[in-house]
Amino acid sequence: MLKLIIRSGAKREICRELPFPIDTAKVDNCKTEDLTPGQLGNLLKAIAESADIVAANIMRMALFTRKRRSELFKLKWTDVDFDCGFITIQNPNGDVIQKIPLNDQARDVLKITPWTVMLIN
Repeated sequence: MLKLIIRSGAKREICRELPFPIDTAKVDNCKTEDLTPGQLGNLLKAIAESADIVAANIMRMALFTRKRRSELFKLKWTDVDFDCGFITIQNPNGDVIQKIPLNDQARDVLKITPWTVMLIN
């Protein structure tokens, strides 16, 4: 963080670059946590019993596609290709367009009317 602040300040001519390098820590942010079958069953049951159908469908889509809420909220109908079986994620984290498989569970969620209200085009 300090390195970025100093570089930004030097670029704006607020301060000078440091005369020595700052080593940055290499961190592996890959952290995966999976639900146990019992936890997944409880979660799916809670989602099914939810009174908020739209929120429940967003949770289902997040589970079935492994995409972030922000990526799901940006989806449009033009991003969903039912024929080829893919969802295009526009401008995801990292700015590289992603195509992810449209599995049967996600396909079923997209066919549910309250979810379709969320997709703009």
